[in-house]
Amino acid sequence: MVSYKTANSVSTPVPAKSLISFKNSNLERFYSEFSNPDKKDTYSFFIGGTSTSTEDNTIAGKRIWGDVSYIRNIGRDEVHPVIEKINYTTGKVYDPFLASGNATDDQYYVHNTQNGFVYLCISSNAKNRKDLFRQSNSTKTPTHTIGYKTYDDGYTWLALYKIDNTIARFTTESYMPVPNATVDFQEFSNTVGFENRYDSICGLSGSSGGTGSCCTYAKEKEQKWPNNGTYAVGDFVDCISNVSNCFTCQIYGERLNREVVFIEGTAGCSACAKSIAVLDKATKIKNSKPNENTNNNYQIKIKEDGSRNNGQIISAFIDFSGISLSNREVKVPSAEVVVGSETGSNAKINLITYIGSDKKYYAEGIEIKNRGKNYSEDYVLTIPDAASTDIQNLLIDAIDVSLDDVEDNVEDNPRKLLNVSKILFSVAIKDSGISSIIDQKSFTRYGIIKNVLNTDGTVFAKTNNISQKSAKSNLTSIVIRKKDNSTIDTDEFIPIGNNAFNTSSGAVKGTVTSFERNASFTNRANVSIATPNPSSFGVGESFKVTSVGGGDETFLITTSTIPDIKPNSGSLLFSNSAQIDIPSDTDGRATKLIKFQVVTDQ
Repeated sequence: MVSYKTANSVSTPVPAKSLISFKNSNLERFYSEFSNPDKKDTYSFFIGGTSTSTEDNTIAGKRIWGDVSYIRNIGRDEVHPVIEKINYTTGKVYDPFLASGNATDDQYYVHNTQNGFVYLCISSNAKNRKDLFRQSNSTKTPTHTIGYKTYDDGYTWLALYKIDNTIARFTTESYMPVPNATVDFQEFSNTVGFENRYDSICGLSGSSGGTGSCCTYAKEKEQKWPNNGTYAVGDFVDCISNVSNCFTCQIYGERLNREVVFIEGTAGCSACAKSIAVLDKATKIKNSKPNENTNNNYQIKIKEDGSRNNGQIISAFIDFSGISLSNREVKVPSAEVVVGSETGSNAKINLITYIGSDKKYYAEGIEIKNRGKNYSEDYVLTIPDAASTDIQNLLIDAIDVSLDDVEDNVEDNPRKLLNVSKILFSVAIKDSGISSIIDQKSFTRYGIIKNVLNTDGTVFAKTNNISQKSAKSNLTSIVIRKKDNSTIDTDEFIPIGNNAFNTSSGAVKGTVTSFERNASFTNRANVSIATPNPSSFGVGESFKVTSVGGGDETFLITTSTIPDIKPNSGSLLFSNSAQIDIPSDTDGRATKLIKFQVVTDQ
């Protein structure tokens, strides 16, 4: 979308600043990582810490690791772009959307909490006058579901999308989700492993069938290399021979962002068709027959409406500040503002006029009768029925027209339109899921780490499907006994939060997260420790600690299980302190769903 201010003295309007910010581009790149099976980065959620934890927020300083007890990767279904939430309230003043850019405090979009739709404010007064902005209250709630509509209060709204049940979880007190159906749509299940994902494409023998050729085709317009024209959508690009199975061919397709056809056998690449039919996501969404009340259904209709009218006129405002009444005179009522263009057609804009006491016609506003289509920056405005050339020049200079972009219409991409730059992580974990991994029941910190490593150097959960979850303990679990093998009395227990260990190898940093004496063998106890030095707690090691009774006790490690997560690996994206407790019922079964929501700015 572009906005132009046109003076009669120039033949080509000068474009205002671009709507596409680097922040929004960064967000789309970051968000796309969660939709890519061959993801570059993997993000993981962690909880840990104890009531006495003093760890800071750094991994480079090797201190946060004492607050990492439980790690689970974050799935594609747990992240979503969001924007500040503005719920529609009757009686409030709202600001029209300006393609040239709105002020940071402008409220130019609203969420109707009754029908779930989000609307863009196109105009805030019936006369479409800039000099009357913020002077009219909105009294009619927008309720339509597609296109533009002007209500009795003079406000004009454009329906953008609907917050339905599939994304409602990303609504908070301060933020609301912004979907883009044709980008966000996932054709296949992503919560299961890749084998199951591709079974729906390849059949049950997809990962075990014979070798063959993998033909690749352009999903979108693609540059030929080196600079030798372009591939159209569906054109054959290249072929990979001797591919082990259909499953592997599909993985290649995901990595290359191409459609693929696997041809089993020895026919080779010569069997690849020159082109295939490639369905765009809009068609795939329609073919999936979405529920009529979902955003997928509504947003596809909204996008189609926009595509039919690419390059339409979104808004036209006039500013009479400093223009005297005599300089608004026109010869006829509703004088036309002619939009001359080599590309656009059918736009109709008229001045709103009234008859003065002198029986002459004067402009008092502007209105769009027809938005037209296919307009670009080559347009020029004229008002043939202005009372004079000087008046025409003044009026044209006072008019501000916002055009849709021919290539990227206003209804096509609400995230770009609203310049969305924030991502919300919404992670919900059953406490039974935590209890099945670790024994710790109380936590004081949670956060997000990028690219945590396994001890073998691979990235944790990198080979998971995009919404497939895996969880691991980051605690070192040991069984201890006293050196004399006597009963461990209650005043000799190690307190939760203890972080001072003097082992036989020297001082070691770690935090006790759970301590439980063995019910059958009271000279033994099970201890979990969050530590960046798990190897220091090996079998046969001894260590001295201060017990709950205040005395110094020396224990011997008889069994040790260290985590297969590499200590201090990854980079910290976010961390926050909070008291998190896991309750259990009489059967010891946890019953609570714990929700965490984190907003980051890209």
